[in-house]
Amino acid sequence: REKISSALVHIIRNAVDHGIENIEERERMGKAPMGLIRLNFNNRDGHLVISVEDDGAGIDKSAVLKSAKENNILKKPAEEYTEDEIMNLLFASGVSTTEIPNDYSGRGVGMDVIHHNITSLGGSIKISSNFGYGTKVVMTF
Repeated sequence: REKISSALVHIIRNAVDHGIENIEERERMGKAPMGLIRLNFNNRDGHLVISVEDDGAGIDKSAVLKSAKENNILKKPAEEYTEDEIMNLLFASGVSTTEIPNDYSGRGVGMDVIHHNITSLGGSIKISSNFGYGTKVVMTF
């Protein structure tokens, strides 16, 4: 239970820190001034499915690839990576899309631990994102 709650806290913190833009940026993008983070808990075919979805900035795939390249994680040329493969790079230690680390994020530590904790419980985790419009993280147990 602690591994799941720890993962949820980290994912929500990421949504706030990485995802939700300031009011001015949201208005410039034509979004409501207040950001939205939605938690959803479902039972799908006997499996617990937890999703965390925000309407924030989304994940810049080029920033993910850049960070992965700088950390010598890429196994093939960047242009050959699929969207799912790029999102999965976020689970590698050292990969971060934050330029300037702060108290909450930007050190490339966290998503790799979350991935390990979720899979150690027999679960899976998937990230999908629409750059400029939001991110969704789905954990299935």
